[in-house]
Amino acid sequence: MSSLKKTKHVVILRDFEAEVRRETRGQAVQWKVRGIREQVAGRQFTLHLLTANRWRISGRNSSGSTMRVRINANTLEEAIYAASAALYPLPPVVGAMEYDLATAFSEAVAALSIMPDSKADLIRKAGYFIDWWCGGGYLRSTRGLTSATASLWINIEPRDVGNYMHYLMEEHIPTRSKDGQDHLTGSTVNHYLEPLRKTSRYMHRNWRTVFADICEGYSVPKNFDWDASYDDDDGNPFLSFADLFNFIDWLDSHEFRMVLITGVMLQGFMALQLQEALRLRWDDVDLANGTIIIQGHDDTGDRPKNRYRVRKLPLARHVLTWLRAMPREHRCVVPYDHGYNAYGSLLGAALDRWRPDLDIPPKDLRNSLSTHAQDNQAEERWNLRILERFMGHAPTGVREKHYYGDKKGRLAQLYAKTITPKIDAAIDQVLAERRHRSSGNPVVDPSENVPTARIIEIADAI
Repeated sequence: MSSLKKTKHVVILRDFEAEVRRETRGQAVQWKVRGIREQVAGRQFTLHLLTANRWRISGRNSSGSTMRVRINANTLEEAIYAASAALYPLPPVVGAMEYDLATAFSEAVAALSIMPDSKADLIRKAGYFIDWWCGGGYLRSTRGLTSATASLWINIEPRDVGNYMHYLMEEHIPTRSKDGQDHLTGSTVNHYLEPLRKTSRYMHRNWRTVFADICEGYSVPKNFDWDASYDDDDGNPFLSFADLFNFIDWLDSHEFRMVLITGVMLQGFMALQLQEALRLRWDDVDLANGTIIIQGHDDTGDRPKNRYRVRKLPLARHVLTWLRAMPREHRCVVPYDHGYNAYGSLLGAALDRWRPDLDIPPKDLRNSLSTHAQDNQAEERWNLRILERFMGHAPTGVREKHYYGDKKGRLAQLYAKTITPKIDAAIDQVLAERRHRSSGNPVVDPSENVPTARIIEIADAI
């Protein structure tokens, strides 16, 4: 095995003075570069020489994300310039003192390697901080800051981050909770602090001698938002399959019954996310073969968090019966044009009217299938790992991620063999019990009494 050889020297370039360490092992050569001039202190990256004039850069950019890119450069000096420009596109100190909050937030978020909808969410949450800081003024007034100077990033101090965190924990946006108190959960407070953390890191990485990382050392206490006393209703909310059918019966007289019943069936029995249910189009529904395809995009261009969300699912028998009876006048299966938030409000209002004591967010209707499978795993022999893939979750282990043959077409066949028959059986059992209670007659075989008469009555009414 060849030994590792290291040599170190200093390279002085225009606007970039760096300590360069050359490492060789056999034929492989790489240079570790560390900025040592004040304006670039702490910038580090590695240059790998691939061919005569082809280099690979690896390092963290100004937002803290790891980057690996390839560049063309004839000399080491050219490669260092190109690497610095790729990782840190902004000039070292020009105009740093004049950065206002809005500019700092927008540039920091734009530099992140995340989805567009995630960037928009961070900008929205950044707006809450700007409103709090520029509107409250209870602390800045003691420093003699005017409205103009208060809006500059340079005037935000670590104690402001701490005060904003406590403000979120104690006074911020009212939220409905089981204990009747208005507060945010710890995870939600962390979400609202996220744009502040990322921007603080971004400004510090670009101008280390000008800006400190003002968020360093601040974290939300893990147990501030929960009561340590026992509560039967504490935990993730869900509706059982029986409750889902009771809710569907109640929705039969609702003004938006077709919209809501379709969405509830897709969420409750097929475990689709609320956005997946609303995004589903008739072009992706195969009624002849009883399958749907969950695509990874919509008209806005948004994409899911991982590629495992894109999948083909065999439909449960009762869901298929309902879809076959629906008119196809709208391009989407759930005929609603007013967006996710409006639909969530509509469904939430219906849940409140149906059972005022029920505390379940509309998005959590998809918990029904997972809860039933977990509760009946031993008796009904559910394969929970396959169910997680059915629900669009990414694999968690190395074996499943890299060594499992998870071709999408093969998984769809596996779902049809191991998941949807169990969904059908669970629904059949619930409906058989409902008929038994209403008629007083014994149930012989649940499978002989499907699909449910109630679903057919609603479908015929359409």
